[in-house]
Amino acid sequence: MVDTDKSAKKLLDHYGRNISVYSKNMEQAVDAISNADYQRICDCATASAELSQIVFPKKNFKKLKENKERFGSDGMIVAHTGSMLGFLFIKKPSIMLMTDLSNFFFEIGCACKFIKAGSSY
Repeated sequence: MVDTDKSAKKLLDHYGRNISVYSKNMEQAVDAISNADYQRICDCATASAELSQIVFPKKNFKKLKENKERFGSDGMIVAHTGSMLGFLFIKKPSIMLMTDLSNFFFEIGCACKFIKAGSSY
């Protein structure tokens, strides 16, 4: 469980110090969503995940980043406080890839869930 009250000030201070980078990423995300540009949406999510790593380092972030290409992931997503990390896929992963992903997350001590979002499948 994440204590959001205790983390809010630290996170807001971080946003304030990096407002121009966050603002640019947000503008790009809004444009990507407006144009249904799924790859750019994934890129923006990944950029946001990397920025949040500065203020709230996630234990397994580096492992995910190092394995992003191995799994053919289109991007990464995190809860900024670190309670959730994951890969983004524009196309539904195959059963074999889902098995490999499940094994990967098990090996790093994490649960693995697959969630469909949007209409890209």
